[in-house]
Amino acid sequence: MAEKLEELPIAIPQIGQDRILVQLSRMYEKDPLKAVREYLTNSLDAIDKSKTNKGKIVVALDPYARSLVIADNASGMSQRQMDELSSNIGHSEKFDKIDQRGEKGVGLLSFGSVGSSLQVVSREGALANNSYNYIHWRREEIGSEEKIKAYRSQYRKTEEDITKEFYGPFQSGTQIIMGLTEDVLKEKLTQEELIRAIQDLYLPLFHNQRVSFAFAQINRDKNGRASLEERVIKVPEMPGETLIKERIPFVSTRAKKGSLPEKYELDVMLVFNGEDESGKVGVYSRDVKVYDSVAELDESLGQ
Repeated sequence: MAEKLEELPIAIPQIGQDRILVQLSRMYEKDPLKAVREYLTNSLDAIDKSKTNKGKIVVALDPYARSLVIADNASGMSQRQMDELSSNIGHSEKFDKIDQRGEKGVGLLSFGSVGSSLQVVSREGALANNSYNYIHWRREEIGSEEKIKAYRSQYRKTEEDITKEFYGPFQSGTQIIMGLTEDVLKEKLTQEELIRAIQDLYLPLFHNQRVSFAFAQINRDKNGRASLEERVIKVPEMPGETLIKERIPFVSTRAKKGSLPEKYELDVMLVFNGEDESGKVGVYSRDVKVYDSVAELDESLGQ
């Protein structure tokens, strides 16, 4: 007689959910640059979605406020979209979309790897009222436990607020403001480290010029008002000889049942650096570096 199995419910109590969220927020503590990559890559997807021909991302350090700002000029988010972020952890509209970069829906929590605060301010440029929308995430100690909390401001951010608290007024797009611990600010996310990492992580984007990157230092006076020193991040030189540079059309086999196969283009570039003794060949997917070496790939890649 075949064994009859009865399915048991699986549930996570509230304290378990709180602990999982905190652990997810700390997943890049040993490599804070990966936390920054999560927000940069979200900006790239937002720019792609907005169809702008002059996409721009600014990374700004604010030593006075001990924060890092990532600002883009995409289409921005509504307050409703921002409010829904806190109730959609683990779910992303980008899931299973081969042409978008992030799909796990947990990258927003990465701020806990560099500090304990994340502020998001966004503006939809196409709307007539064009107000600033705002949400604030925090990792808080409540009793003996830590929790991730999200808050919406009870009042609208003004131009004065944006000038004093963030990277300055903007017509359309989103600004992410991460609070940094002193150690992360001074040792892990220095100006030199950030610029080097951006050039390395997004090397294809620099060369196809689809998006420009800039770095800024935010200086503040005694009243907290900011003055900016912004400069474009230079296109890095290719680290060797380009052996292959082609665009290959292909059809995705991941189409859902009943829908037509989707057509895409794959940009392939192979660069050989005879002076690099490490023997590593970096792997990029959708213009973002995902592996430092081909050797890190597993057999599942071709499945």
